Amino acid sequence: GFAVLAPLAVGWFSPLLAPGGALTGSVGAVLGTGETRGIGLAYVVFALILLLINVGGFSLRRLRRFDTEVPDSLPDDLVGAQERERKLAGKDAA
Repeated sequence: GFAVLAPLAVGWFSPLLAPGGALTGSVGAVLGTGETRGIGLAYVVFALILLLINVGGFSLRRLRRFDTEVPDSLPDDLVGAQERERKLAGKDAA
């Protein structure tokens, strides 16, 4: 995430909140303006995107009730132990 955030904040968001930037009068009134305000704007934008993803996921009944509707799978260590026992049983039979 930080590998994406830094170039976006510097390249796209910082000029928007620089003095005289496109969002100085609107968003700049809330977040402030200046050299580092673009990073703050990037965090706000990405937080809103995450909120939309969560609301979208919550609107899907199957995903919302995942714990109660989807049967539990076997843990990986149990699957491995069962596979090992099956292979050992095959060698004993041969």
